[in-house]
Amino acid sequence: MTPAPDRTPSRAVPGATLLHVIALLVPSPHRDEWRAEWIAEATHVWRAAVEVGSPRALTAARLRRRCLGAVADAFWMRRRHG
Repeated sequence: MTPAPDRTPSRAVPGATLLHVIALLVPSPHRDEWRAEWIAEATHVWRAAVEVGSPRALTAARLRRRCLGAVADAFWMRRRHG
């Protein structure tokens, strides 16, 4: 029997709310795709860490810090497509 897929809401992933705010820097024609890619990556990292039993608080802090890297990416998108 296969396990049920994890249906963790994207906002339950640490850093997801931050990504939603940072996405406002991205030009609107590209915003949804940009946000979806960053949220998918954060969700993947979070689920993988939880699955192997990593400490949640430490993983959450690292993931939030990683999401701050999205600011540079958002500004790059803004310069490129702005």
